[in-house]
Amino acid sequence: MIVTVDGRRISNPIEPGASLGELIDRLRADRPQSLITRVAINGAALCESTAEAAFAQALADGDSIDVETGLPGLVVAEALREVATTLRDAGQASPEAARRLNDQEVAAAMQDIAELVGIWQSARSAVSQAGALLQRDLAELQFDGVTVGERLSTLVARLTEIRDAMVARDHVLLADLLHYEMPELCEIWALVLNGIADTVADCDSVGDSLERAC
Repeated sequence: MIVTVDGRRISNPIEPGASLGELIDRLRADRPQSLITRVAINGAALCESTAEAAFAQALADGDSIDVETGLPGLVVAEALREVATTLRDAGQASPEAARRLNDQEVAAAMQDIAELVGIWQSARSAVSQAGALLQRDLAELQFDGVTVGERLSTLVARLTEIRDAMVARDHVLLADLLHYEMPELCEIWALVLNGIADTVADCDSVGDSLERAC
């Protein structure tokens, strides 16, 4: 069995007959300050849908396992910046959804709105998961005098307005929200997510101080 971590082969990685999950647990225990970002078996990278079954499977002597790791702050920062870019693009596209509503292209507009809501859900999840990975409450961070928690509350209020307008089939209000408020909200949150990313990028370990990183 060949096991490499960040391109370096390790000796005696695990007992014969052990599962991939046991190997990963061993690697995590040996590297408590790192996050495992990618696992490949015999050249095939695992994804969310295949990981559970693969982790339970016993490893064979001829298997080749490649593992990549990263510092927690850098991994989280990269993920947040990707979401920020997606949000900024969504904000720029939001007026087009408003135009479709005004032009009675309701089905197409609703598809746009569904995609936008999905992006916002990803943004909220990204902040929550980032805090969990770093073992820090990111809601306490402040940008321009406003905490992330307060901005999350504003976001929830805006998404609730969109939901209520959709339920009421108030396409005029919905178009106004998409055209006038959503682009600014997306831009603000893109800046916030990039700000969080800049803050946590210097966190070299799980549980590292955000005060030191700021």
